[in-house]
Amino acid sequence: MKQKLLILFFICPVFFIVNAQENSKEKEDAFEITDDVNINNSVLPFSNYFSEYRISDNWNIRAENIETNFGGFNTNYKVKEFPILAKYSFTQKFSVMFGPTTRLLLKNGVIEDVSTSGTLGVQYDFTESFLMEARLNYNLTDDAPFNSNLPTTNSIFKLSGKYKF
Repeated sequence: MKQKLLILFFICPVFFIVNAQENSKEKEDAFEITDDVNINNSVLPFSNYFSEYRISDNWNIRAENIETNFGGFNTNYKVKEFPILAKYSFTQKFSVMFGPTTRLLLKNGVIEDVSTSGTLGVQYDFTESFLMEARLNYNLTDDAPFNSNLPTTNSIFKLSGKYKF
């Protein structure tokens, strides 16, 4: 178990930035501590929590909760995605998944936009505990409700390594 936890800490690094800022000019010692990751036009880390339900020998239904943080210097954006995917296993190690995704865009903690996208991906299980995924999310609407200097592509490619407990 200790070896698996050590592998987890080496494979899945956690990114934290602590910011101290004054909230107002009236308070001299006011500050705020956050753990948001603010990255402009870069590779973005994301967290993914999933649960699978077996329907038959080859078919599974997967429910997920994915969270990505990004933003500029004064504005923090967070995208929460909730995909419901059908997963078909060709072999014990290789599978394909597809389905709809509901996406919430939050700006400074307030819901700014709700959109839907289609998801298509592949998964390869290296061991019982470690797997790799490649996934393409294609947004079904063309609108970009957030700041134009942030990434506004119509599709998102995600490559991830996952550790199952």
